[in-house]
Parts: sequence; structure tokens; C-alpha cells
Amino acid sequence: MLQSPRKPTTSNSGWGAEMSPKKRLKENRSLPKRWKWQHGAIYYRVPPANKSEWDGKAFFRLGKTLAEAHRTFSERIHQAGATVVTVQDLFDRFEFEYLPTKAPATQKYYLHALPTLREVFTTNQIHVGALEPYHAYKMMAYVTDIQSEKRARRCMECLSSAYSFGVRCGAVKVNPFIGQVIKPSVQGRRREVKDGELIAFASILPRKWQLYISLKLHTRGRRKGELLRVKHSDLLDDGIAFVNNKRATDRFIVKWTPEIRAIVKEIIELHPQRLGDSPLFFGKGFKPYIKDDGTTSGFDSIWQRYMRKAVKAGLCERFREHDLRDKAVENESLEVAARLLRHTSTATTARHYRSKPEQI
Repeated sequence: MLQSPRKPTTSNSGWGAEMSPKKRLKENRSLPKRWKWQHGAIYYRVPPANKSEWDGKAFFRLGKTLAEAHRTFSERIHQAGATVVTVQDLFDRFEFEYLPTKAPATQKYYLHALPTLREVFTTNQIHVGALEPYHAYKMMAYVTDIQSEKRARRCMECLSSAYSFGVRCGAVKVNPFIGQVIKPSVQGRRREVKDGELIAFASILPRKWQLYISLKLHTRGRRKGELLRVKHSDLLDDGIAFVNNKRATDRFIVKWTPEIRAIVKEIIELHPQRLGDSPLFFGKGFKPYIKDDGTTSGFDSIWQRYMRKAVKAGLCERFREHDLRDKAVENESLEVAARLLRHTSTATTARHYRSKPEQI
């Protein structure tokens, strides 16, 4: 079923492929197989045998954005009565039906793993019910060898998620990997930001971003996306309303404190509200620093620019904006830190966010 591991070729067809296909253009490399950008839209190159299901067209226009293309493709394969027989079928439905319902960061996480999984499991027409835990272990060993243990863990999480989706859509009776496969243990990145270096870094920032850091710490480590999405309508009588970046169903309020009120008041004074329900933080043209797809390229560029300046000046060692989440709860117990960071498990908090040793 799975061939002996070997170094991957540039072929997309699987292990053991000897000839490399024509390389895809740069703008198409992140798209699913048979998709391409053309004339400002995404098109699907229809397999000749399936033209009747796509209005007889060889190239079917899916939409102007990736989200629209996924919706169109999902609707079409439903109309065609798509069934799941092979592992390839499962991966296709998982990508086009399930992933578009998830947060952009989750989509990106799994879309990085799917090409590797396709390389391993879709060389042959493998029946969706034929995979067993042994095959997952063999896959992880192969990915660890050619890439990294971290990527092997990501591929395993993606494979298991795809089979959980397969259970929901009736493709398989059970997920053969839950409780049967141990994923590689990858420790989270640990970077304790010292008070002195944070103060030194903040000293070179414009006042707006000094206030951003203060708000992040005083709201107990809210994620970057959660802070950049805050609008004036989220400033309620009893506090600031937030939506969890990872779970949209998790809505919560951070209560007002004198410090938070003072921070928000100064932010508004620096950037008064414009017409409509404007965000608390906005850039040129009153545009928010976070886009509809969850990306924050403008904010990230600003952070990286000032971080390079601070490191060059010897003010601090490099740290990420995300490291401030740990800073915000560094003196709390594990249970309290997990609640403040909105984790569903203390194991996540212990793995990623506990920089200081616990005092007993």
C-alpha cells in the first residue's frame, strides 16, 4: 500500500514517481490540484470524463476569491453526488467542504499538510477504510525523515481530522487513529520576555503601539486578532466584548478596570471614531489592521520593523507579539492561566505558555 520511503521528487503523483511534471506558476502553487488563476479569477481544469457535471466546460470559473472558489466547488461536487471511496476522495471533500468552515489560521495549518499526505497516500487508489494505525506511524516516520518532527505532527493531526470528518459524512464508521496513534511530542516555543526588555522595546514605539501592548497585558493576553477586531460597539457598559480567535462560539467580556478604561480612553483620543462602527486600531484610510480572512500583514510589518530596530540598538533580544500572551499570565496558576487565555485544556497552557517555574 505504502511504498518504501524515499526522498520526495517534485512530482505530485506520489512516492516512486520518476518524471517531474511541468512546474506550476508561483501564484498557483498554493491552490488545489487542477485549480489556476486566470483573468483575475480562479478556474478549475475539469477532467475530460467529468465535463457533463461541469456544464460541459473544460475550464470552469469558480470565483474571484479563494473562499468563493471553495464554496462553488463544494456546491458542484454535492450536485454531482460526490461519494467517498478512496483516500483521495476523502482528502478532496475534507479540503473543499470542511476546511472552508474553519478559521483562516486553521485552514492554513491543514493546507500545509495536505500536499504531503496526498504524496504518501494517493499514489494508488487506496480504499478509505484500508488505512490502519500502522500506516500513520509509517507516514510520520517518513515525514520526520524528509522534513521534521513538527511537520509529521501536523500531518498526523490533519489525517486524523480528515477521518473524523469522514465519520460525520458516513465515509468510515470510526476514526482508526483516535486513541491508537501517539503523535510526536513537540514542545511549544518558550520565550520569557523580561520586564526590562519589554520596557526598552516599547520606548521606541509610537504611542499607539505602546497602548496596544498595555491593552494586551491588562486584558490578560488577548490574541492579536482579538485585539485588532475590537470595534467601538464592543465597548460595553460592563467591559470589552471579545470573540475567541480559535473558537467563534466562545464569546466573553473582559471587565473594566481603571487601567483598561484609561488605556482605551487614550486610544480613542489618538484616533477618534469615524463614521460607522470603526475599529479601535486602524491605519491609513481608516482601514483595520486585520483583514476579513484573518491576516494581519500590515500590523506584522510594523512589529517586525520596530523589533529589528530595537535588536540592532541592543535594547532587547528578538521576541514575538505572541510571546506577550505568556507575559500577561506569567504569575498565575496553571488553571487560572488556562482560563484567562481561553484554552480548553490546561495541557495546552502547560505545553506552550508556562515560562516561569511554578513556586510551591
